[in-house]
This record gives sequence, structure tokens and C-alpha cells, in this order.
Amino acid sequence: MKNHHTIYQNLFIAQDQLKLRFLTPIQATKALECIQIIRTESDIKQILQIAELPSKLIMRDFLRLCYIVENSEQHDLFKIIFLANDHNYRQRVSPETFRKLKNINCKCDSDSVTDICTEIADLENQKYISYELFMCVCEDVFNIEK
Repeated sequence: MKNHHTIYQNLFIAQDQLKLRFLTPIQATKALECIQIIRTESDIKQILQIAELPSKLIMRDFLRLCYIVENSEQHDLFKIIFLANDHNYRQRVSPETFRKLKNINCKCDSDSVTDICTEIADLENQKYISYELFMCVCEDVFNIEK
């Protein structure tokens, strides 16, 4: 993360004025604005949906949201889905992530794409694939312009 997670924890605590131990999307939006990360509430809701995060964010979920928002552009859905599945914060995801492309309304044979990426990862004796490989496959499958 660009900012230290302690900053995000402090933002969470500051926004949780009622001490409910969770933030709503609007509270998360306001918290992020404090560190000049500007996203609309609808952007945050979309990210929560893509990342399969709850609408009431506990601290762990808020930190995950911060990681995604901080490292992606506003409408880069492929990067958002990648980061949402980068559970170890190492810029690598399981080939199974391609099955979740339905979360961003991508129509493809996700099983075939997943199988191909699994084979590629196996060739390199890896369980995970990098963002570069993820985007290469997405660009080929979805004819994305570079």
C-alpha cells in the first residue's frame, strides 16, 4: 500500500463516530477524501460489489477497499477485479480469478480462460499469475485496446 495501513485504521476510527465498528459506503467515501482519494459513493458501491465486500465495512474490509482504490484508476474494472483478488497484496492472483470476471459483466468462457492461465502458471511452477499476464489474457480475450 502506498499509505501505511495505520493511516487507514485511523481514518476508519475517525469516521466511525458512533462506534458501530463498521463504515457505510458514504462514510468510506468521506474517509478516503481525507487523504485526497476522490471517489463517488456509487464508485465505492461498484468496487464493493466487484470485490464481493459487504456494504457494512469492518476494519479488515475497509483496508481491502483502500488497497483497491489506492492502486486502481476510477473505471479500470480489470485492475479492480485483479486487486480485489490479490489477497496477499503481492500483485499476484490465482488463475481462478478469471471465473470472477462475471462480476464486471464480461461475457466469456471463463472456464477455458481459467484453464489456459492455470496451464501457464503450471509451466512456470507457480500457483499465481502476475498482473501483466492477467492483462495480456484479458486483452486477448476481450480485444482491449492498449
